[in-house]
Amino acid sequence: PIASLAKIMTAVLLVENHALTEVVTIPTGALSVNGSTAEFQPGERYTVRALLGALLVESSNDAAYSLALFHSGNVENFVAEMNTRAQTLGLRRTHFANPMGFDSAEQESTPRDLAWLAMYVWKLAPIREFVGKREYVLRDYEGKREVTLHNTNRLLLSHPGSFFGLKTGTTELAGECLISIAHV
Repeated sequence: PIASLAKIMTAVLLVENHALTEVVTIPTGALSVNGSTAEFQPGERYTVRALLGALLVESSNDAAYSLALFHSGNVENFVAEMNTRAQTLGLRRTHFANPMGFDSAEQESTPRDLAWLAMYVWKLAPIREFVGKREYVLRDYEGKREVTLHNTNRLLLSHPGSFFGLKTGTTELAGECLISIAHV
């Protein structure tokens, strides 16, 4: 189980297929997404960049859901694309069941696959920009809402300059998970 580490692949699909300036309207279904959320409201509009910030800094499940629907129309199609992209990246023992990282017997990976994924995403500047941020100021497209989101990666605070991110995740089945990039 990989918990919110799955959001890395969610980010990959968005960065590889969309301009960061594209505007996403939060769907009604975002209200039913549980766990870590940015409390998006249906009809609010955000750029892809803003939602990536919520996804990668505070691990927002409603951002993952909204981005998946924006990209693929529904979660099932998005998950199929996540799995296809995992295979093309050589992640042979990785399988996704949802873009948020919720526990599922079908959502799993290995340390080797996650290390390969980390090396790949480190090359993607839009992702690299967010994963090392201690906090991110999220603003909607119209400028009506502004909220400061905080990173759950405590190593960014305790060892500044040594750790550069990448992603945390916690679920009951997975426990506490971390992919980290460090300067040693």
